[in-house]
Amino acid sequence: MKLINLEIEGFLSIGQASLDFSDPRLSLVVGNNLDEQHAISNGAGKTALLEAVGWALYGKLLRPSKKIDNVVNRKLGRCSVALHIHSDVGYLVRRSRRHPVHGTGIIL
Repeated sequence: MKLINLEIEGFLSIGQASLDFSDPRLSLVVGNNLDEQHAISNGAGKTALLEAVGWALYGKLLRPSKKIDNVVNRKLGRCSVALHIHSDVGYLVRRSRRHPVHGTGIIL
C-alpha cells in the first residue's frame, strides 16, 4: 500500500492541511504554532498528521480518547480527513465528523 495524498480539514489541532506523499522532497515535518506564539512548535500538529492517517483508515487515535468527537477541531466545529492510497487499485478513504458536506461516517 502506498500513500498518495492526505487532505485534512478540522482534525485535532489542524485547521486545514494537504500533504502530497509522492513528492520526493517531503522528508521532514516541522511545526509552527500560529495560535500560541509562545508554544513555538508544540501543538502545531506534527503528530496529528500521523494520527489523521490512522483515524482515516481505522477510526482510532494513537492517544486514548473517551469521546470520538475529540477529533473535531474546536474552532471549526467539523472534521474531515481524506486519504488517497494505491495498492494495485487507487482508493479514497474519507472519514468525517459533524461535517456540513460529508456528514458523520466513512466513505470508501
